[in-house]
Amino acid sequence: MIRVSNRKAISNLAFKSYKANKSRNSIAILAIILTTILFTSLFTIGTGLIESIEESSMRMAGGYAHGSFKYLSQEQYERISKHPLIKEVGLSIYAGEAVNEKLLKRYTEIDYCDKTSAKLGYNFPTTGRLPVAQNEISTDTVTLDFLGVPHEIGQKVTLLCDFGNRIEEKEFILTGYYKGDPAFPVGIITVSKEFIEVNLAVRGQQYYKDRDSIGSCQAYVLFENSRNIDDNMMQVISDSGYKIDGYGENVIEYGVNWAYFSTTSEDNLSVWFAVLMGALLIVFTGYLIIYNIFQISVMRDIQFYGLLKTIGTTKKQIKRILLVQALKMSAIGIPAGLIFGFLLGKILLPLIVKASISSVATVSINPVIFIGSAIFALFTVYISCRKPGKMASYISPVEAVKYNGVSSNIHSKLNRIKKGTNGGKLHKMSFSNLGRNKKRTFITVVSISLSLVLLNTVYTLTGSFDMDKFVSKFIDVDFQVAHAAYFKNKFRNDTPVSKTTISAIEEQKSFDRGGLIYNIPEMMIISKYDGNVQYEAGKMYLPDGSTVPIADIYAMDDFVLENLEIVKGSYNKDKFKTGKFLLLGLNDDDNGNIMYDKALYSIGEKVKILVLQDDFNMNFDGAKEYEVMGYYRMRSTNCSRRYGSVAFAMPLEELRTYDKNPVPMTYICNAKAGKEDELEAFIKSYTESVEIQMSYNSRETYKKEFEDLQNMILSIGGVLCLIIGIIGILNFINSVFTSIIARRSEFAMMESVGMTKVQLRKMLIYEGLYCGFFTIAISFILTGIFTFGVLSQFSKAVWFMSYKFVILPLLIAYPVLLALSVLIPYLAFRGVGKQSVVERLRIAE
Repeated sequence: MIRVSNRKAISNLAFKSYKANKSRNSIAILAIILTTILFTSLFTIGTGLIESIEESSMRMAGGYAHGSFKYLSQEQYERISKHPLIKEVGLSIYAGEAVNEKLLKRYTEIDYCDKTSAKLGYNFPTTGRLPVAQNEISTDTVTLDFLGVPHEIGQKVTLLCDFGNRIEEKEFILTGYYKGDPAFPVGIITVSKEFIEVNLAVRGQQYYKDRDSIGSCQAYVLFENSRNIDDNMMQVISDSGYKIDGYGENVIEYGVNWAYFSTTSEDNLSVWFAVLMGALLIVFTGYLIIYNIFQISVMRDIQFYGLLKTIGTTKKQIKRILLVQALKMSAIGIPAGLIFGFLLGKILLPLIVKASISSVATVSINPVIFIGSAIFALFTVYISCRKPGKMASYISPVEAVKYNGVSSNIHSKLNRIKKGTNGGKLHKMSFSNLGRNKKRTFITVVSISLSLVLLNTVYTLTGSFDMDKFVSKFIDVDFQVAHAAYFKNKFRNDTPVSKTTISAIEEQKSFDRGGLIYNIPEMMIISKYDGNVQYEAGKMYLPDGSTVPIADIYAMDDFVLENLEIVKGSYNKDKFKTGKFLLLGLNDDDNGNIMYDKALYSIGEKVKILVLQDDFNMNFDGAKEYEVMGYYRMRSTNCSRRYGSVAFAMPLEELRTYDKNPVPMTYICNAKAGKEDELEAFIKSYTESVEIQMSYNSRETYKKEFEDLQNMILSIGGVLCLIIGIIGILNFINSVFTSIIARRSEFAMMESVGMTKVQLRKMLIYEGLYCGFFTIAISFILTGIFTFGVLSQFSKAVWFMSYKFVILPLLIAYPVLLALSVLIPYLAFRGVGKQSVVERLRIAE
């Protein structure tokens, strides 16, 4: 067979055909643009969100180092830093805290950081340089604002430096600064190595003996990658000749950066399954839409392809003609979709980040976003035009000329003549017409149904957000008031909540009830325990090598005790007041589930409490025995916010047997119903202008965070639904117009035998309504399956969700859908109906 070089001729033919189908091209290009926008915005939001969450988490964790070795001597640092597994290591030395009155509500740490450590900890100055001389510092702009210092190199800064055993006032010169994050509550002031040598000579070099962390070295390390960080940290310790467990100079403590997603040991299958199903739903919707447009296009031009086959065009060439047109449309639609999708993602990402992680989002022009989105969109276009191309290439010339939009794969029994008295009714004719091309009808209905499913899914998702669960995770009362140091995890004997503040609050007409929580922050208390204490930060090593849990003991007023959530056992007020019983506090996990496995004592078990009497010899005495009455949920409102392995609540009179004057740690209260805003306005004004050392938290703060999160989901989901909905409507319009154009001759013949234009219009409206009713039925069924099967499981995995089936969006969308089902066929027929019967019959010939 002679091979003819006709690639150029086929391409010319494809381009001519492309130019002749302007209306088809416009709809197809718009569909490709919208689908690409969908993919690009999702890629942009997805990659940007992961980066923003990871960076925000790293900032909260103190940097992007994989891990840190803590409380090292200089000798230990030198030995560990030479290990071959470590690719980068930075030295940081903790020097104390800046305790200026202006920094009362911002914890500000003083550290020495070398260049690597400063970069790993996001502390490297973007303006100026790191300090070198003894009287030089660098810090962030938020800390400078608190101090009232202008953002200018060379400014003088006076600091009260708390070195643990003394407080000294020192004057510094600002040599560098960088932009701080207002949402990050900790400031870092970096000093020079010379400052450490002069002020903290030999401090922190024997942490295992004196537990003095000031002056100790921290080694921040990066490995080759973030896999197996924990194993790598332990290997470095053991290979360097040190131990992980126990007590002594050879024991090294370490921490793994929890910000790295790879350090998460358990993947939540329910969450990943829900995300995967959502992604598949969006991709499948895009595929159906573009596929249907190309299929309709082929059906419109089927006679053209039949004539091409008559003159000898091969199947491969016809497929190529269609593919060239698809690529031409993609060349216009995909770049436009990439640009608009990226801009949309850039607009939406900050909304997500602000609502979810309270950080500043930066969207970089990442080639992966554009390449991935383009590949996704091009692949969707390619698979969408494969089957229509196959149909166009396989149809015979005779079938093509006779083709009128009716599926050729019809069983003979369906072609039998049916006699009846009701066959000529318009609504029955309309129903039969939908069955003439079942595939096109099905795809049109499913594509619109999927947009409705996605719409209802978004609203079901946000409707399942449980505000009470979300808020109670952080605060279970209207207000919590305490010294500012308490909210910085620095509660001490000299930082009690002010009784004057409490009296002022209780005098307000909007006040309802409140109560105090007491603690003894500077008394070392332990509880006897025969097992292995799991918490590193909440246990003490005794000279014999054994460990005991450090105990935090609280006394609570009646209001606080009544508001405790007893999760197991019971609270009997009269028995509790005898002083022979304790309540054991338990933390919950990220999903709000109480960690019962962390309970060191069972309900009904006897517990011995001991107090440290001799610091040097680690002698404990004054043992008292209590019985555990029940477990209560620990919250940020009923604890000291310090790390501890075991927490107990006892009556105030019993706590006074340990210390006659326990410290009032925090005060919690409720406002009268509907008066929350009034009381908050007073507390805010009072703590900002009268007793500025006091601070507070409120339920309204967390309610706003919850509402921001809800609005973010609605905004993102609403935009995605709008895009898919527009594509679905375009699909429906294209389908109706194509059907009417393909059936012009049929309508002309029906008019020639007496059918009026009004009857034809009614028949088409009935067809649209049937499509609408089918869409309603399918969308309702699919919504039920998806929400019950996927979202209900997703809700169980997310701690602040309680699954609720929401149907209101569908009930609102259905009348709109039915209105469009009437309007689109009505408008489409107006254009065809203007031509005379003779003209339409002549076109058919």
